[in-house]
Amino acid sequence: MSAAVCGKRLPPFEDVHGSPPIVAKRLRYTSSLSPSDNLSRLIALFPAMDPQLVESVFESCDENMDHAIKSLSNLCLNPFEKNIFTADDGLVHSDAQPVQVPGSTQSTDADSSNLEFAQLDGKSGCPADGVEWVEFLVIEMKNASDLDDARSRASRILEAFEKTVMSRSGAMAEVLYKENTSLKEQVQNLLHENNILKRAVAIQHERQLEQEEKSKEVQQLRQLVTQYQEQVRTLELNNYALKLHLRKAEEGSSMPGRFHPDIF
Repeated sequence: MSAAVCGKRLPPFEDVHGSPPIVAKRLRYTSSLSPSDNLSRLIALFPAMDPQLVESVFESCDENMDHAIKSLSNLCLNPFEKNIFTADDGLVHSDAQPVQVPGSTQSTDADSSNLEFAQLDGKSGCPADGVEWVEFLVIEMKNASDLDDARSRASRILEAFEKTVMSRSGAMAEVLYKENTSLKEQVQNLLHENNILKRAVAIQHERQLEQEEKSKEVQQLRQLVTQYQEQVRTLELNNYALKLHLRKAEEGSSMPGRFHPDIF
């Protein structure tokens, strides 16, 4: 992406990394000033830049005005940055992103990302389902500044996802273990009750068989009683007929009162 510098155009063969003439003139009067005054002058020289960024660059250059101005000029004229600053008109493009410099404190996205991952590790803002995990991944990839940052964010997301799955699977395994233990106890109780019921059914079956056998014996005894009653009746009839014959025989006998020894 080519750098478009608003304001004055640079000569074709001018070193873009050198200090501007106006800045070089101003530099001559800053050698005897205090660091706070030099910082104020730097902020005034680069009004389009963030004062905190100017201060961090000034501190990283050991409060050397010459080095600080060169570093800030390089940041303004760097063709690989989206943000273009000029000391003359102070124009800033709207699609600017923070510039990484030694000792700077502009990593707000990284801090917010670290805070989000710390919340994930603390399980305070952990996504509840797959849709939320996808949304979280998309947001993190969108906020990534470069490929390495995207890889780092993806790695941390995978670690957080793995920890979440492991913790939830561990809790689920514990719940399933308790349910399995409870079900085993219920099965043992049911088996014990089933054995008791089997014994009761077997005893009842034996008693029923005994009762059926007794019923059969009673029925047979009743049939025998009926047969014996008929035999008794038959014998009684025969005895009565014999008595009648005996009387007739006595009436026709010449010696009444004398019975045959075989007749009672």
